[in-house]
Amino acid sequence: HLFYIRRKRRNFSKTATEVLNEYFYSHLSNPYPSEEAKEELARKCGISVSQVSNWFGNKRIRYKKNIGKAQEEANLYASKLANQAAQGVCGIRRDSDSSQQGER
Repeated sequence: HLFYIRRKRRNFSKTATEVLNEYFYSHLSNPYPSEEAKEELARKCGISVSQVSNWFGNKRIRYKKNIGKAQEEANLYASKLANQAAQGVCGIRRDSDSSQQGER
């Protein structure tokens, strides 16, 4: 028999988790980041693209299982994003979100 060495499971940093959650809750209508967004998230979080993909897959499952608690978390991140927007802090945007809608 061959023995496989399983790597020890590690949690992501608090910052990485916040970055991923902020993206997830700001894209709840379509929580499937593009490959470009995954690459940017991976770079910001210091993790691999496959880890980002797995995180989103797990998050979608957890979100659906526990929508009540997830709604509280969504509200928390929505208010955080609103505060950041008021202060002019930029986040990751999907290509379809990046059109200049507010200019007149």
